[in-house]
Order: sequence, then C-alpha cells, then structure tokens
Amino acid sequence: MEVGPLVRALDSELSVALAVVDGFLGHLNVQHVITSEDYSLIAGKIESLQMRYGQVLTPETEPSSVVQTNADGLVSYVLTYDQSISRAALQRKCDNLNCTQVIYGVINAIVVTQDPTAVTTLSEDPSLAATNQNTQVSLDFSFQTSQHVGTTDQRNPPWHLDRINQPALPLDGVYNASLTGVGVHIYMIDTGIQSNHPEFVTADGTRSRVVTGEWSYDGTNNTEDCNGHGTATASLAARRTVGTSPNATLHAIRAIGCDGSANIADIIGGINWVALNAQLPAVISMSVGTEMISQPLQLAVNNTVSLYNLSIVAAAGNAATDSCMNTPSRSVYVTSVGATDITDKISEFSNNGKCVNVYAPGTLIYCANLDSTYSLISGTSMSCPIVSGIVGQYLEYNSSLTTYGITDVLYKSRSRGSQPNRSPPIITVPTSSLLLSGTGSTQSVSASCNTPLV
Repeated sequence: MEVGPLVRALDSELSVALAVVDGFLGHLNVQHVITSEDYSLIAGKIESLQMRYGQVLTPETEPSSVVQTNADGLVSYVLTYDQSISRAALQRKCDNLNCTQVIYGVINAIVVTQDPTAVTTLSEDPSLAATNQNTQVSLDFSFQTSQHVGTTDQRNPPWHLDRINQPALPLDGVYNASLTGVGVHIYMIDTGIQSNHPEFVTADGTRSRVVTGEWSYDGTNNTEDCNGHGTATASLAARRTVGTSPNATLHAIRAIGCDGSANIADIIGGINWVALNAQLPAVISMSVGTEMISQPLQLAVNNTVSLYNLSIVAAAGNAATDSCMNTPSRSVYVTSVGATDITDKISEFSNNGKCVNVYAPGTLIYCANLDSTYSLISGTSMSCPIVSGIVGQYLEYNSSLTTYGITDVLYKSRSRGSQPNRSPPIITVPTSSLLLSGTGSTQSVSASCNTPLV
C-alpha cells in the first residue's frame, strides 16, 4: 500500500477534527488547554480512517465498489474546485465541459458526465480540488400500514413523544413541552412536504406552516411531496399531533424524487440553497444519506455548519453498521442520530458507533401519510426529525444559540435511561431545570460537547 495517499488522507481527517476544536476555542474566547475530550474527538476520526485502511481517501478520488454508468457507459462526476474560485470562472468551466449543474457556495462544484477513462485528464487543472462520482442514493426505511391515531391535546401521545418527555422507562402516557418551536425555521432536505395537510396549519387554522416553492432538484421549484417520506419526517419535526416543534415553520427542500432516489449533487444543491437563503433561527434536518464516504457531501455539510452557522441534524443510517461509514453522519460537524425501540434498545437496523451523537425513538413511529392518515414507520429517518424539532425548541428559547451551543444543549439533555451502563444516550426535551441552569445561553459551550460516543 502506498504511504502517500494515507498521509494525505490522515492530514485531511485531522484538519476536520482540529477545525472543530479550533471552533470551540474561538467560541469560548478564553485560554484553553486541550483536554482528553478534545483528543478523543480527533482519535475517533483517526480510528475510523484506520478501520477502512484499504479505502483511503485521497484529494482526487473516493472509494466506490461500483461505478454507476448510464446507458452510454458514461459516469456522472462532481468536480469540486477551490473555494477561492469566482462564480464567473466556475461558470466558464461549466461551459467548457458541458456541465449539467453548478453549485456555488458551501462548495464550488460542477456536475459533468464523462467517459471514466477520460476524466483523469481533468486533474491537470490546478484549481480542481477533487473529482468524485455523483453517486445515487436512496431512502431506506420500513413501512407498515396503521390505523389513524393521535390526539391534538397529547393526553395519549404516541410512544416516541412519551419517551423523550422523561429520562427513563416506564412510559407514563404523558407528553408536556413548554416550548413548541415558535419563530423557528426547520429546513427538511427530503422528498418535499404535502403543504395542504390539515396538521400543518397554523394554530389559528388560517394558513399552512409549510413554505413551498423555494428549491427543487429538478429546477421546477415544485416542492409538494409525491413520495411520502418527506411528509412523514416533517410530521415528526413539526406536526401538531406527533411533532416536537408543532409551531415551527417548515421549509420543503425537495432534493429527492418521487421514487425515493437522488444523487449526491442534488442533496448538496438543496443544502447549498438553504445555506445561502435560510431564515433564522434555523436548523437543517437530513433524513437521507449514503452508506459510503462522499467527500463532496461531507465538505458541503462541514462548510454549512462552520461557515454559515447552521446546525444540521442527520440520520445515522439503517445498515446496522458503523455510522462513520455513512455520509453525512460521519461528519463531526453534524448531530448524527441513531434509532431506539420502545424498550430503549438500539434498533436492530440502526447504524451505531462513535459517530452517533445521540439516539431517539425510531422503531414503529407514528408518522403522517399523504392521504391524511398515519402509518408506523421505522428508520433513523424518523429519529432524525424528532431531534430536529427538539433543536427547534432550544432555538425558540434562545434564537442566538450558535451551532456549538446547540450541540452542547443536546449533549446535556441526553439520558441513559434506567440502565445507564446498557442503554444508549437517548434525547429528551428541554426541562426547566436545564434551561434555568444557563444551558440555553450562548456561553455554555464545553469543548467535549461534540465528542462522539460509543
């Protein structure tokens, strides 16, 4: 095995980890001695790299077991250029290569379709930072039909709300939350949202809380859901009967098609639009990912958090494997969410490992259907928006919370349940004692708050 690519990959991974530590120190604005918690964050990144020794990333390529070609044998690539490149220069490169998409912001990239044997010549361009396959991604969740359930007063709440309302089992049949996401914007990177669903209306019933027509992968700005996944995830973030921020404003960012498939560039395009146009305070919810390492997607989420100060909550993935092999879950900049069942065990499908920051209910979760009924759906796709809605509650309490401050309050609000040595760290809603303790302030960040946990 060549040493050069490994050294370059290690340097890249360490740069990401050290950037997070630097971010914490800059936020604290105090003299700080690097602690064991800081080093554990870096060590986790190194360990994840060592685990995939035979799949080391270089600046030019990324691992992929299958080259995805079209009918003509051509491959779609994301060409990522230096952040210093101008928009005009990027457009000229697009014109020269007959590109199909331009992304300028969180990353500067174009999408081209090329013969794989010819794409290597592109590396001669000194402004080209990376060439990566524009991989196809698909939604991954389990769907089971259920009768309509739920009440608006939550006297008999769905089990996922009941569970996050208390530190441990047994469930008590109650969900009380003083914060409901008023004034907060939740951007759903998904299949769109059924905006006219009765459960997405405002408290006075006069209008929908879903903002539509902002961005769609196909350029039509049609953000209505024709798959169902986006409406289901949006309901867990902000629906009146099953959502954790029922008064938040939802934004439908349609990056995934009716068949539940998308490509990396479409996901990045949606993220990029939000980064450039988000109304604050805001959180991005991503119940989508790829069970592989995607350099352009990871760079996009890293820059969205570090450069645009937008928090991202992402599903850990449903392959029952190491979440550090999933993008964007592997990024130290995102809050990666795994799934648990009604007994506080990690769901059998859920990814796990050091890149998961927190767990939330994800097995047989009551979600909205396109036809105004409910279904039982399982997946980390369900766990992710539950946490996104909880972020909305914290942003309602303190709209000036930084991304690091949000990570800190989520870290402190986790509970190990009744079996702290066996249960995963499960998210709970904000409590008055936690808020009054000063956790909601922007100065409450600890350098260990984004340390991945086993």
